[in-house]
Amino acid sequence: MRVSLCDRSTMRWGHPRGKGAACRRACFAVFVGVVAIGFAGPASAQWPGELSGQIVDAANGTPIGAVEVLVEPGARRTSTDASGGFRLRGLEPGAYRISVLRLGYGGTSRDVDVQNGRTSSVRIALDPVAIEVLGITATVSASGGTVLSRAALVASGASTVGDALQGVPGLVIQEQSRGGPQLVSLRGANPDAVLVLLDGIPLNDPVTGEADLSSVSARSLASATVLPGALSARFGPRAGAGVILLRSAVDLEPLQVSTGVGALGQAGMSVGGGRGFGNGRWNGRLEGRRLDGGFGFSIPPEAGGGQAYRNNADLVTWNASTGWSSRLGQGDLIATAGFERLDRGLPGRSFAPSPEARQKFDRARLSAGWNAGMFDGGSLSARTFATRQVSRFSDSNPPFGTSYDDRTMLWALGGAVEGAMPGLGVLREMSGGVDVDVQSVESDALGSAAPPRRTDLGLRASGAWSASGAEWTVSTSVRGHWVGRTDRWHKSHEIALDVPLGGFSLRVAHRSAFSPPTLGDQFFREGVGVEPNPDLRAERVPSEMAVQVTWAGQLAGMAVRASADVYRGDMKGMIVWLPDFRFVWSPRNVDVLRSGAEARFAVALPRTGLSLDGSVSITRATYDREVSDDVQVAYRPRFGASISADWRRGPWSIRLASRRTGARFPVPAPVNELDGFWVSDFGVGRTWSLGAWSAETRLRIERVFDVTDALIFSFPDPGRTLRVEIRVGQES
Repeated sequence: MRVSLCDRSTMRWGHPRGKGAACRRACFAVFVGVVAIGFAGPASAQWPGELSGQIVDAANGTPIGAVEVLVEPGARRTSTDASGGFRLRGLEPGAYRISVLRLGYGGTSRDVDVQNGRTSSVRIALDPVAIEVLGITATVSASGGTVLSRAALVASGASTVGDALQGVPGLVIQEQSRGGPQLVSLRGANPDAVLVLLDGIPLNDPVTGEADLSSVSARSLASATVLPGALSARFGPRAGAGVILLRSAVDLEPLQVSTGVGALGQAGMSVGGGRGFGNGRWNGRLEGRRLDGGFGFSIPPEAGGGQAYRNNADLVTWNASTGWSSRLGQGDLIATAGFERLDRGLPGRSFAPSPEARQKFDRARLSAGWNAGMFDGGSLSARTFATRQVSRFSDSNPPFGTSYDDRTMLWALGGAVEGAMPGLGVLREMSGGVDVDVQSVESDALGSAAPPRRTDLGLRASGAWSASGAEWTVSTSVRGHWVGRTDRWHKSHEIALDVPLGGFSLRVAHRSAFSPPTLGDQFFREGVGVEPNPDLRAERVPSEMAVQVTWAGQLAGMAVRASADVYRGDMKGMIVWLPDFRFVWSPRNVDVLRSGAEARFAVALPRTGLSLDGSVSITRATYDREVSDDVQVAYRPRFGASISADWRRGPWSIRLASRRTGARFPVPAPVNELDGFWVSDFGVGRTWSLGAWSAETRLRIERVFDVTDALIFSFPDPGRTLRVEIRVGQES
């Protein structure tokens, strides 16, 4: 029997005779209730919201696909597509925590509020790190570079960034003495074609264009990333052969103190830590180091032979840094400041010592960066920096030429704004940005024709392309850069295809880049036998092809990661100092043919605590001459290799690492070839638990087998040295 609404109301109320009136009263009550709910709905109804976002590489902003995204509460999971984007629908309004994870990157979490009936957006930048497998200290990031995490930098025992990067495939550290300047060459190019950025601040000297990696403490960093290749489309001038990205640590342990002593008069001390402060986190660090540097050595027979003592090789350096990280508005703010000071002797060549040559250097720097996710999956970021740098080179009695006392002061400031937004169709994302850098240089080493100021303007547009449901991604980037000193525009580009192939990943890229001539090359103060060249052209890489294959997985029960790269990128107009018919040295543009291959592997053996890491590189950088195109550029080894073994069990750790410097020529001709050599370093350490504190003691031996060969002829090395370190830290 069917019972109508009025029938139910009448039966419930118990009025058989007033059925019609009761029905009308009931219907009226229902109507009033519906109307009341309708009016109350806009004020109290809860409508599901959406959460969209994008995950990018913190080193260069490249979108990262296949990132696992977990949203709590509710355990909602998804993964990013080829453009680095993700979207979750049907979330109840409220507070959520997003956790993201991908192999080769550090995991992170972010709190976000999902609003009533709206789409909330977030942009998360992941830091490339070493694979979290015991013993593996470096890896290849998704952006094609080698990354050393903070743990790897500390475990290496390196004092400087230059020390830490020894062994990176295709990279050569040009060092003339222990404690001396460390210049970096990538894939056979000049050091002035490698851009070095510390928290976004260019470290390349305005006069020489070279960056001295010895001025940065390895232990003050959160990570060091080496990106080889022609990368001006992403980073601008000086990125003709690659970029080194250094990022200061902003999340240090509560308190840490370390000290160490060793051969050559080595002594060092550092103290640092971090803590929550206000709505963010603050950290600070102070480090001092000294080196006597003197040792006895044999003069090569080619330079006359005999015995001598290395004088004027001392070093005193201080580094201080601080940082602050916090939420600001809808984004993350990171601000860092630092000061570096060094005073060292420059001993000169073994057969022509410089007992009075010295370098003094001071640098103060400040940088800030802000990144935020915007609505509908967009993002906005901004950065700014300022730096003051003073360097002084002096020698009252040089072995050649007249005495000098040159002082250079640099003021530089810059800023950049970048934004990204979802695209349409196969254009999954489009982004763009503008950056401005201003330099003011005063130098006694330059002639009167040198311009005192330079203003650079860069404009960049990029896109990420992928068909719906496809795993491949094509990324494009074009840049126009106005170099103020040359008063002209330079253009560069990059197009890259990324394809996941099961456990493999394939990356194919075509790029171009440029490095403008330096102030020293064009306007160096004329001296005896030395002339500048104001008519120099920029060094250019008009067409570089690069292919990289990486693989990570399990093999015979071992965790393995391997990569292989091949490239070809000739350099037009490499700037080389050569003598003319009068034997007057002057810089000139020389075309160089560049090609090569690099391979790297990392293996961890489970349950043994043992891991292996190795690399090999072949670099062909030859002068493009009609007579012969097989003459390698001076001091560019054609072959290099490295191998290391790490063992960790309980509180103990042991590391043995070796690297090969291949044969090389000291002049631009196939004569006087220098033999290749291996050097090996050894370290053993133990950790101790002290309640709320922990301690580590470590013994390090450099050049275990007392090899004294050096990269550059007549700059001797002391051979075997020993160092003991003690580090005490407060547990988090």
